[in-house]
Amino acid sequence: MGEDVEHVALRLAYQAGHSIVWRDAVNGFYITKCGIPMTQIVSEPPWRIEAEDMELDGYKIVSVSPAEAASGGKAIITI
Repeated sequence: MGEDVEHVALRLAYQAGHSIVWRDAVNGFYITKCGIPMTQIVSEPPWRIEAEDMELDGYKIVSVSPAEAASGGKAIITI
């Protein structure tokens, strides 16, 4: 059971980090429309986790087009 708890905790941590990435992607879209710097809208937390920086089995890093639709122009997909 310990492995199941660790697995769920890892997935929850991933989802929490990914929600920040999506928040920034949406904000980035509107920033390009209104010209307000992101630093005036949101601050980047020190614990932010980029999905493409993680090492998870069953995922692959891919480029995203248009690049502004994803943090750093990269995303992950399941394989």
